[in-house]
Amino acid sequence: MKKKKYEKDERLLNDIKNFYSQSSELTEIMKKIKFWRTIFIVATVISTLSIIGVLATVPGIAIGEKPFIQKIAYGIGAMAAIALPVMGTAIKKLFGFKKQVWTLFCGGNIIEQIYSLHFENTMKTQNLTDFEFIFTEKTTSIRKTYDSHTVFIANAPIPKLSNGISYIKFKYKQKDGIFQINEPIDFAVIKTRTVNGKTEEYEDITRVSSYKALYNSDLDKEFEGFRLRRGKPKKDAYQCESIALNDKYNLNADSTDIRAAKFLSPKVINDLVDKTDLSFYSTGLSGDFYTDFYFAPASILPIGEVSISSFGGIEKLFLHIHWKVLEDFDKFKDSMNIIRAFN
Repeated sequence: MKKKKYEKDERLLNDIKNFYSQSSELTEIMKKIKFWRTIFIVATVISTLSIIGVLATVPGIAIGEKPFIQKIAYGIGAMAAIALPVMGTAIKKLFGFKKQVWTLFCGGNIIEQIYSLHFENTMKTQNLTDFEFIFTEKTTSIRKTYDSHTVFIANAPIPKLSNGISYIKFKYKQKDGIFQINEPIDFAVIKTRTVNGKTEEYEDITRVSSYKALYNSDLDKEFEGFRLRRGKPKKDAYQCESIALNDKYNLNADSTDIRAAKFLSPKVINDLVDKTDLSFYSTGLSGDFYTDFYFAPASILPIGEVSISSFGGIEKLFLHIHWKVLEDFDKFKDSMNIIRAFN
């Protein structure tokens, strides 16, 4: 699944710059990152050209051509001998500085303030209030498992709040709710392919991302245990009046269950058909009202978490944070669309 593209939000970007511009330490570190990135690029170019140069002069040395060719080769080799260690030093420096950036990024409560301000500017209503971002200040290590991602998604359990992962708390119609983006999982399947006439094994990896919302709903408890989920209904299962909904989702209720028509009211059906996409997976009542979404292949990190390896200068860092905030709120809005449809 292609990653969604967002329009740049200049107000959000300026808010991020204003929050972080107060940190002189961050500015200095980003200058050092820019410097060592330049050193790394120059050293890489020199090393590459040196290796090509040595390979080009090897035939001349082998057949005993003029001594100056040998001198050229030795000179090129010396340049490579200097450039390669510089590359290694640059990589270590960049990694260390980017870890410092992450520490500063998490420091205090700046990131929480950015999310809260964006909520105030874009989502707060009379019914949707009391926004709070619980940030765990960690970096995700992608877990890999040797299973089928389609089987995993088809059997996804009812969502619960995951410990140790950032999440958003909110109130909707004075009832508590939470929103959370899960850590992505890599699903590896061993396959074979033929290369140059030889059969070899390789890992075909699909990354699955997901997110969820839980809500302390006022829905009638007669709906407890109901779950609408992706997939066509079985033969004797309940089918609603919407062909479009029946083609995509099924409710775990018999065709004779009169509660099903109340659960999937005309308003709910219209909202589900109009406001859901292929990532919507399920919704239902299990103590709390819940909804969850699954993407494959896709890579979405938990709320507020940015990849420290993917930015260069400070302006790119601000832009990277800006895109992450937009992505997280887009997923939050998807979840709220489902909550509003039923509540």
